Amino acid sequence: MQNRNDQIDILRGIGIIAMILIHVTAWYKTDALAFYFWNSSQFAVQVFNFCSGYLFFLKEQRREGVFSLKYFAKRATRLLIPYYVFLVFYLPLEIIESPKRLSLNYILKSFTLTGGPDLNWIILLFLMLALLMPFLLYLLRSRKLFFFTYVLLAAFSSLLFLNLELRTYKLIMWLPWSLIILASWLFVKFHNRITSAYLAISCTVTALLLSFYLSVQDHSLLLIDNKYPPNLYYLLYGVAWISGHWFVLSFLDLKKKAWNIVRFFSVNSYSIFFIHFWVFTFMRVVLKLDLHWGYLFVIVLMSSVLVQKIINFLSKVLHSKLYAER
Repeated sequence: MQNRNDQIDILRGIGIIAMILIHVTAWYKTDALAFYFWNSSQFAVQVFNFCSGYLFFLKEQRREGVFSLKYFAKRATRLLIPYYVFLVFYLPLEIIESPKRLSLNYILKSFTLTGGPDLNWIILLFLMLALLMPFLLYLLRSRKLFFFTYVLLAAFSSLLFLNLELRTYKLIMWLPWSLIILASWLFVKFHNRITSAYLAISCTVTALLLSFYLSVQDHSLLLIDNKYPPNLYYLLYGVAWISGHWFVLSFLDLKKKAWNIVRFFSVNSYSIFFIHFWVFTFMRVVLKLDLHWGYLFVIVLMSSVLVQKIINFLSKVLHSKLYAER
């Protein structure tokens, strides 16, 4: 069995659970507690990007293959095939909810990531960062001056978006988002509790100062209003959350069985991301369940685990049959 990084596993597991919480509570924002969880859980996407960057810089520094077309094709395949399978099952639900979406244009935009379901901006971001990380690794190896120039450019863009709003943000979002990837590089380079504690404290203090500045500017402090594209306030929140939890997790025994459920969410995080979105939409659009958001969250969580376990079982059976036929 492949060795896994326990802290990354737990962070990513918490991240996908937070993602499910966000999507459920987004429909119950008139409830004060649901609103609080919806806003405070906005670290989820940042966790995914951080984990990807951390594992990339940890494992790929000695590999030349990350600059090959084979590497990019493999990354794109892993990201896009599950998304396309998801669309086959999800688009009918969107059409049931809004028949106007039944058009060739909407379907094409869904498959090309230029429109369609709201969640596909995340897939596009993952693809962009998959292309960007080898480039950053190249700069780090051979062009350190350009690497740190890029860091300054990314930081400047996140400051710029504190006051600049863009209607079309998808083509530029990779630049500020790459600060999370650079934060993951810091964790790989300075792998100790002091680094995580320093980042947690400094990011928290800076975010608080920025919140004061934004309030003076009459700018919304809601994290989602600072997310598209992400500005420094939003990014600092995520890095502070990740750093703080990394520091706490470093004192815990993450090998205990009590963490297995979180680890299950981590190992299957990408597929559960699609499964939970389909499950929740099915319950909302087809079943029209009218439940307290807490109950609905638990139902979506448990249903997603059940579907994932069935998929894992069927995959194992299929793999065994194929192996037996060889």
